[in-house]
Amino acid sequence: MKTSTLLDHLVSMLKANQCLKSARLEHAVRAAPRQWFVDRMHTRSKYLRFINVNTSRPTKHQLERIYSDEALLSRRDPPSSTSQPSLVMNMLEALDIRPKARVLEIGAGTGWNAALMAHLVESSGSVVSIDNQSDVARSARRHIRRAGLKNVHVVTSDGTNGYPKSAPYDRLITTVSCPDVFPAWLHQLKPNGIAVITLSDFPGESWCLMLKLRKTKTHLTGEVVSLPGFMLFTGKHGSPPTASQAQQRLDEHAGAKVWKHRAVWAILPDQGDIMMRRDLAFFAHLEGLRVESLGNRFVLSAPDAKGLCVLDNTHIDVIGGTECYNLYEKIQDRWLHLGAPKRQQYRVEVWPLAVKKRQPRDGWLTRRAHCQLIFRLK
Repeated sequence: MKTSTLLDHLVSMLKANQCLKSARLEHAVRAAPRQWFVDRMHTRSKYLRFINVNTSRPTKHQLERIYSDEALLSRRDPPSSTSQPSLVMNMLEALDIRPKARVLEIGAGTGWNAALMAHLVESSGSVVSIDNQSDVARSARRHIRRAGLKNVHVVTSDGTNGYPKSAPYDRLITTVSCPDVFPAWLHQLKPNGIAVITLSDFPGESWCLMLKLRKTKTHLTGEVVSLPGFMLFTGKHGSPPTASQAQQRLDEHAGAKVWKHRAVWAILPDQGDIMMRRDLAFFAHLEGLRVESLGNRFVLSAPDAKGLCVLDNTHIDVIGGTECYNLYEKIQDRWLHLGAPKRQQYRVEVWPLAVKKRQPRDGWLTRRAHCQLIFRLK
């Protein structure tokens, strides 16, 4: 099958799924074919291996994968990839990039996302893409040059600092699972500018809250629009995966008495659904419990309460005492009383730590290392 036919099929699929809506973004997808940015990808074998791709003459099988709705891993340690096309379209539609805009991207990947944005801002605009992995940035630069784009600047740097040299920006986007919203991002975004930030729902998690935010004079405000997964943020401010922390917490309670309780989700329509458990775990996080994931389980603990709660497929393990479980039960009751809200049902505000915010009556205040977040139900 010809490359043009495969590209047509991909565009048609993205339109049918309501991911690709604007004519300008469709033009960008056609002007920057994904195959130009994939020179290495993982195999679909039992063991993770990588194959090199000749971008000028990829094989038929390689082309079919490149023009499928699949994220393509290009390296493992630390990981880097070309994101799933439907996710890329959703994010760029949310970002609403206009001609002449200045855009800051955190996480260069293969450079495909930056290339699409370069076409959206047109020759009068500019894109700065930052990656802290020098070989990833070098590869992205090579792909950008091959695409003939002059308005993209790929920088090897710590993305937490943004790129003040080209600030302020009209738009800001992240393509990694961010543990925080860093002060430089807020400072370098223009008033009324839009940011699409993929904030980890729990620090150290690859699952994200995709936030569409607009900058006011004092803070960012917006909503959760979807729940994608991304590679973990690396570097000095990256968070270690929570699985190791969760396992350590379980090891600390090895040999302790365990009670099993039937889980509320086991009797609900979406029985055992991991997303429902994650929604509940996120609500428990908002209510003040510490939440760490371990595979499909969530380990809950509280600083001032003995014991652990482990949310499993159909039951809850109560380990080493019932104090934490008693707190959890009250939180679960509140969650059910509110209609078992999903994570994408929250509005959000992002404030600098320097501004003293209080717990709102109609929402939840949480703090991370570099920002404070207020969540309210829509």
